[in-house]
Formats: sequence, structure tokens, C-alpha cells
Amino acid sequence: MENRTLIAGAGNLLLGDEGVGVHAVRALMEQGLPEGVDAVDAGTALGDLLGDLARYSALILVDAIRGGGRPGDLYRLEIRSPDDLAPSAGPLSLHEFGVAEALAQARALGVLPPRVVLIGMEPERLQPGMELSPAAAAALPRLLALIRAEIATR
Repeated sequence: MENRTLIAGAGNLLLGDEGVGVHAVRALMEQGLPEGVDAVDAGTALGDLLGDLARYSALILVDAIRGGGRPGDLYRLEIRSPDDLAPSAGPLSLHEFGVAEALAQARALGVLPPRVVLIGMEPERLQPGMELSPAAAAALPRLLALIRAEIATR
């Protein structure tokens, strides 16, 4: 396995802040990524990533997350075991096939990278529309900085 990092932006671009992970990944790709880092717009099909995960030593998932904070609040969770996602009362991700389910499948298939970090943003508006809410748009630069800081630790 190479020392490569995959950044996967999850979410539905048609539902406002639900697409924040995709917006973030697209912005990172426009700005350029360091050597050894790939980014992918995973949309709502996190299961489609499973075939590629074995090539990476680290996975950074970016998604909208309901964590009980204020819109635009950022979250970082390093996932070291399946139990790290189990305590949530409901789905951590807003997708039908969410982050926990995708990671569980990757682990079962033996393709989960050794290091997995979930970076999320509390959404303000989850309704039809391709634009981020004012709170999410204002927090996007902080989200990008957090992702870049995570990349720098690899």
C-alpha cells in the first residue's frame, strides 16, 4: 500500500447544505492538492468507493453531519474502531447509505485504510437547492483549512 490519502466528499448537491462535502472537495481540487493526495466527489454513493480504498493509507471523509451544534460548526472524528460511530442515536450521515455503513462494509472487505478521519459540518438548510446556506458558505473556508491541516498530518 502506498502512502496516499483519499479525500471523499459526500452529499447530495441538490439538497443545499447536504452537499457540503462535495462543495468542499470541488474547491480543494480547484485549489490544487499536494502530491500523494487524491480527491473524489462521492456524492451519495459512498459504496462506490469500496473498490478503490485498498490503494490508500488514509481516508478523509467530508460530509454534512448533525451533531447538535450550530449551523456551520465543524466536527472532526478519527475513526479507530467500529464503536467510534456506534454511540450516535441516529444515522451520523444524512444519506440512506451513510458513512457508518460504508466504513463497516470497507472493514468487512478488508479494504479500509489504516487511518480514517471524518470531517463534517453542521448543516443549516436541507432543502432543494444547489447553493449552500449563508452559515455553511461562511464556514466553508474553515472547513477547507481543517481538511488541509488533516492532510498535513499524514
